[in-house]
Formats: sequence, C-alpha cells, structure tokens
Amino acid sequence: MDASDLAVVRHHDVNMSVWHRQVPAALHDELTHLAPDDLPDVRRRVSTAGCQGEIARVLAARGLDPDACPNWVEDIALLARLFSGLIDTDAIALHLETSTGDGCRRFHVDQVGLRLVCTYRGPGTEWLGNDEVARSALYAGASNEAICRTHAPRRLSAPDVAIMKGERFPGNLGNGLVHRSPPLRGSGRTRVLLCLDALPRQA
Repeated sequence: MDASDLAVVRHHDVNMSVWHRQVPAALHDELTHLAPDDLPDVRRRVSTAGCQGEIARVLAARGLDPDACPNWVEDIALLARLFSGLIDTDAIALHLETSTGDGCRRFHVDQVGLRLVCTYRGPGTEWLGNDEVARSALYAGASNEAICRTHAPRRLSAPDVAIMKGERFPGNLGNGLVHRSPPLRGSGRTRVLLCLDALPRQA
C-alpha cells in the first residue's frame, strides 16, 4: 500500500488504512538527533494553504528552530495536504505530542470521523481488529485484558501513516477502531506522535 491507497478506509468494512513507508535518511537523522526536551508539544488549527510555513512558525514559537529540521517540517506539511485531500477540507487540527510517559493506555475509540496518526519516533499506536475486541467490555469500562481477545495487540511502526475511522464517521457508530497509546513509563524511550483531525470550515 502507498499513500494513494489510504482512501480505502472510506469503505464500509474497513476501519483503518496504513501506508507502510520509508522516509529519507535526512528526516530520520533530524528526529534522532533532537533531544526530548527540544521536541515540542503543539496543538494548533492549521490550513493546508501555506501550511509548511505555518508549521515552521509554530515550531519556532515552541522553541524549536525549524532550520534544524526542514525535512520534518516538510513531511508534516505533506501529511496535512494528503489528509486534507482525503477529508475534503483544508481546516485541520494538528496535534504534535512528545511523551516519555504513558498516554491513553486503555483501549478506546475516538469520537471523530477520520484521524491521521503518524509516530515519528518511538513505538507506534497499538490497535485491535474488530474480531479481536470484546466491545461489551470496552463500553462497560472493563480492563484492557477483558477488552482484548488476543494475547497481544497489533502495533503500527514508525514512520507508518495510518488513517483511523472513529465513531463519528457516517454509519460507523459503535464500530470505531479500538486502539491505545503504547506503554512507555520506565522504558527510557521518547515517543513523537502526529495526529490530524478535520475541523469544520469557518464561516
């Protein structure tokens, strides 16, 4: 599968599409050499028109020199444009998260239509196929062990790009992709995750 195949997630029987990709060595080196304290957390509304410059300015405002990571800035902008084309809007919520601890460790579904996720550094998002989920346990607030029917969840790899279908995708209520953040606490690893969501157009 390549980037052009991500739209398959719109099919009624598909909950996630994944672009298994390799990135340029220069991008990998940029992320590898950035110290965890240099990697910013960002939540920002962006427009795909001129988004590369906007992303550079956002990173600069968070204390990271965009000239130190031009390939990363370019790649984030690329994914924003790709996602925008898939959801047919140029208004996107960008969330760039750097973490050394545990995030959403419990399996859950997202209250969104479609969401793009890409782990740039560290372990990727863990997820379950529909036949691997006890949804009654999920909605009852039960433990991960009760929710997961298999011995272990599946995991995306860095820098794969995934489009996940949430509960608010038309016709998908009660069937959103079940996933969680990978456990990190005590591992000494840093995770850098990009999430993109659609936003309603402003009047």
